[in-house]
Amino acid sequence: MARQKLVFLFCLPVITCFLVLSLAHSTTSAQGSLCSDFVFPNDKVFASCTVLPCLDSFLHWTHNPSSSTLHIAYRHTQVSPSTWVAWGINPISIGMIGTQAIVAYPKPDGTMVVFTSPISHYEIQLREGNLSFPVSDLSASYFNNEMILFVVIELPENTTSVNHVWQHGPVFGSNLGMHQVSRNHLQSMGALDLSSGQDSTSAQVSLCSDFVFPNNRVFASCTVLPYLDSFLHWTHNASSSTLHIAYRHTQVSSSTWVAWGINPFSIGMIGTQAIVAYPKPDGTVVVFTSPISRYEIQLREGNLSFPVSDLSASYFNNEMLIFVVIELPENTTSVNHVWQHGPVFGSNLGMHQVARNHLQSIGALDLSSGQASTSTQGSSCSDFVFPNDKVFASCTVLPYLDSFLHWTHNASSSTLHIAYRHTQVSSSTWVAWGINPISIGMIGTQAIVAYPKPDGTVVVFTSPISRYGTQLREGNLSFPVSDLSASYFDNEMIIFVVTELPKNTTSVNHVWQHGPVSGSNLGMHQVSRNHLQSMGTLDLSSGQASTSDEGRFFERN
Repeated sequence: MARQKLVFLFCLPVITCFLVLSLAHSTTSAQGSLCSDFVFPNDKVFASCTVLPCLDSFLHWTHNPSSSTLHIAYRHTQVSPSTWVAWGINPISIGMIGTQAIVAYPKPDGTMVVFTSPISHYEIQLREGNLSFPVSDLSASYFNNEMILFVVIELPENTTSVNHVWQHGPVFGSNLGMHQVSRNHLQSMGALDLSSGQDSTSAQVSLCSDFVFPNNRVFASCTVLPYLDSFLHWTHNASSSTLHIAYRHTQVSSSTWVAWGINPFSIGMIGTQAIVAYPKPDGTVVVFTSPISRYEIQLREGNLSFPVSDLSASYFNNEMLIFVVIELPENTTSVNHVWQHGPVFGSNLGMHQVARNHLQSIGALDLSSGQASTSTQGSSCSDFVFPNDKVFASCTVLPYLDSFLHWTHNASSSTLHIAYRHTQVSSSTWVAWGINPISIGMIGTQAIVAYPKPDGTVVVFTSPISRYGTQLREGNLSFPVSDLSASYFDNEMIIFVVTELPKNTTSVNHVWQHGPVSGSNLGMHQVSRNHLQSMGTLDLSSGQASTSDEGRFFERN
């Protein structure tokens, strides 16, 4: 079985080893080592390689226009031996229905089952059957938690693009179970441009537009919300200034409340006029309105700042549906909205989590175009109050690992004041943030590392990373730092530091990460996509941050 060309590093117990690879961009113009450098066991070579945006997958492919064939190697990483994987082409539409799939899974004896499966309707069981186009050279392999499917597909002549879908789910003996319906699974689809060798991810998911409501209601617009496994169906009636809403929140247990609301005053939670619902043990659903005027644990019933009607909610199969009609001011063209969920303890509604998915579940609806957009700023960033009343000029919601960066650049003194907040970390976790003054990625990063000890104190130290396999050792950085400290409270680590930069510095590359702690031993971080892409750039002039699409990331042996 093929192995990636990785260097295996043996680490002492008290250190963390970093192995660096190049990140593959989603087009062939910026291929990284996980794509372009992968060596297949039979020395097959493919013209294009795509890092798929969901489900830890890669697609290697070659289109031969003269023979109208598409040669595919689909790699699905981080899968257990009790998992099926599938990749397929949908020749008739975007989404699952109509997909002509290749399915594979490993058997307990180590052999592979691989078969074709046309998907004509929603069902639990993937069934073997002929596809709508010829296929050949079909095979699959499984090694080191990675599944690879090989297939050659015969396409109609002059085909220039194809829609594709990929997925995984559980295996119970010889029965293939249903995949999850979290956002990663619902958006694992895209399009291959056979002429350019590029891939794009579809922004539409059939679970949105094809959903059939029990009362046969129909809505003009449907939005796949980017966080918390939610969907918003809505119709704006300009003549009556009403907004008809069906908010669907999937993957919620019977001990969960959900909420959706409009904020007529600002972006974020404070000021939101919310609809809240939760199921009771007897199967009925409680639904009420709740104006949110301040941060507090308990959602309280009260009148909203605008009239509502036809308020109802239902709960079935781990999905909550909220229906409401909202009367808006005349000539309203857009509204800010918020959605959320949290735990229920009896009749008490607990606080939602403060992970990034929960903190960024805000956006805007353009009532004229029927389009929705997601806000890039979360109230938990700009509204955060530090215990020592420190204030920072800029705040960035980092796109990975539930983290926030507060920062102030003082050009006159060439200093950068940092508060790095890493949420949702247990007391057995280390976190790190650093600047790379020489390149993008790990090598050269000048890092600040912190972790809590069992006695409640926090260890914080500087660690320069100078080469492949560099150990997280304490050492001086390449630039002066001062006011270094860290705190840990309520599953949140905060690192404070002031860095002295070279004069006239206008931007810096930065990296952030976390991993496990066992006693005083710092273990290796995970290698999921969130961990591999936790890097970006700070523009010191504008106060804006961007995320790198290329560069290096951390990998473990």
